[in-house]
Amino acid sequence: RLGAIQATDDVVAAVLEGRENYFSASYVINGEEYFAYFVPINNTGIKKPVGMVSMCMKRADIESSINDIIKMIILVAVVGLVVCACLILVVATLMANRIKRGVNVLGQVAEGDLTGNINKKDAKAKDEIGDIIRAVGELKDKLVSVVANIFEKSGEVYECSNTLSDATAETTIAVEQVENAVCEMAEGATSQAEDTQQATESVLEMGELIEKTSGNVDELYDNANRMEE
Repeated sequence: RLGAIQATDDVVAAVLEGRENYFSASYVINGEEYFAYFVPINNTGIKKPVGMVSMCMKRADIESSINDIIKMIILVAVVGLVVCACLILVVATLMANRIKRGVNVLGQVAEGDLTGNINKKDAKAKDEIGDIIRAVGELKDKLVSVVANIFEKSGEVYECSNTLSDATAETTIAVEQVENAVCEMAEGATSQAEDTQQATESVLEMGELIEKTSGNVDELYDNANRMEE
């Protein structure tokens, strides 16, 4: 507390004569700078102020307080930044781990291993990473379904191939039987042709004998006629 102070001419002119408030950030009192604020004291019925009051604080004390506040703000900001950095690191690590687990499942699928499962907790997340994890799970499930369907169809194809193989074997047997029957028929036809040829030759021989006998009969007939003459 300073008590009464000597006002400068500028202050008197502004406050007492101009009836205005006056502020100075470097008001010198006893060789030290102060923040000073002067207010006129007005009295009802009197136009000119009857005096003025002032409030002064050392500039050094104010600046020290301001510096302390700035230091505190900086400290709080640094602590806040450190805390935010730690939180960001933790969140980034958790996100990276979730992505890594999804990538591992994709790697297993790429290698043909469809036994891997996605993390259910990761799949329940309501963010972009959760959407990716769920998409990976759906992809794996669909691939499992496709592989199972292919396996089922391959079993049916195997059964059909066995059936076709059996039918082919039966057809081969039937063809062999037909071939044997054709061979037998061919042999029978050959035998019949030979018998027919022999019969034809016999008929021809009989014809020659008949002609020869007929000739002998004619000769006997001629001889008989000559004997009667």
